[in-house]
Formats: sequence, C-alpha cells, structure tokens
Amino acid sequence: MSTLPGILKELHEQFTAIPQEGTAQKIMQQYFGYINATQVQEQLWELAHGAITNELLTDTQTAADRHNIIFFYEYTSLFINAVYFLHGKTAKDPI
Repeated sequence: MSTLPGILKELHEQFTAIPQEGTAQKIMQQYFGYINATQVQEQLWELAHGAITNELLTDTQTAADRHNIIFFYEYTSLFINAVYFLHGKTAKDPI
C-alpha cells in the first residue's frame, strides 16, 4: 500500500522501471515543492529523537546504538542539504 498521491506514484513507477535523470529531477522538484531542507531536518530529528528516547526499542539501548542514530541523522541532513542545493541550481524556478 502506498500513501503517495497519483503524480508521485507515476514518477515512482517510471523511475523504478527505467531510472532517468529527467524523472529524478521531477521527483526532486515535487519533493522540494512540498517540503524544504530545514523541514526535512526537523522531521528527521523528531524520528531520531523518538528512537533514541523510546525505552521500548531494544536496538537503541547502548551508547553505540544512539551514536549510530545521531550519525545517520547528521549524515542524512548533510545529504539533503546537498541535494536541495543542487536542485536549486538546476530548477527553472530556483528555491
């Protein structure tokens, strides 16, 4: 089951079937038209924080586990900022 709206389902199917740069650009355009890099980081932090502080999760009990979650958050934030920057450089209407 997918929660994606029609246009994103189509883009997902196209990109999965035959990955092309044009389809990837459209996906980035749709993505950053919906949410900006700062909002992505905020949502990502909420997920990371929830995982770190949830006492019921057994995979986040050690300091190494928590370190890995924070590393993932920081690295993914860096990646999102880089993609956001590149998207702004290539978009017809830069963000």
